[in-house]
Amino acid sequence: MDTKRQRVSDLLCAQVSVAEIVKMVGVSKTIVYDTKKKLEAGDSLERKPGCCGHNKILTDEFLVCLFAEIEEDASILVP
Repeated sequence: MDTKRQRVSDLLCAQVSVAEIVKMVGVSKTIVYDTKKKLEAGDSLERKPGCCGHNKILTDEFLVCLFAEIEEDASILVP
């Protein structure tokens, strides 16, 4: 996705319309407008640390700690 954000950034700098960018790069309008805001604010195109937590790799250490925490207090599983 970072390469797509960079491509969107390059096209925005080249004064290409949002509709054309969506068609050419294959991203949503939201991505284009978010990238545009970041460029105008002078922010980095990099994602914030900690985002996209659903793709985190579950290491053995993490799983051992998680299971230990569940064994100590099973009520954390109850909504």
